[in-house]
Formats: sequence, structure tokens, C-alpha cells
Amino acid sequence: MAPATTALKTRSASSGEERHVTTLLEVVNAVAELAHNDDEAVAVILHLLSSGQVKLLGEFTEQDFGFL
Repeated sequence: MAPATTALKTRSASSGEERHVTTLLEVVNAVAELAHNDDEAVAVILHLLSSGQVKLLGEFTEQDFGFL
């Protein structure tokens, strides 16, 4: 199986940093591989989303995860 952190494609960001476009499932799998338990994995994923380090595309683009 390919590593969960494999990006589907790379886009140039205006800040000069590379953006990796991947699926939410691949992010979840990558975090779950390193987390000690499910609660830690959920906390890390919520932090990544709320801090803007990970941005969702598509129908969840404007979703607020503060309710979780």
C-alpha cells in the first residue's frame, strides 16, 4: 500500500510554498498512523483544519468544525 501522505498533485502557492492536494481520507490515514489513539488523531485533524494548515475543497470548503 502506498504511504498515506502521498499527494495526488502539487500546486504552486502564492507564498512560494508548495501545496499538496490530497484526500481527507489520506490525511486521516497519515495522522492515524502516528497517533497513539483515536482521540489524539481526531484532535490533530481538527487542529489542522481549524488552524488552516489543511484546507478542504469542494462542498466542505466553508464548513466550521468548531462544533466538534
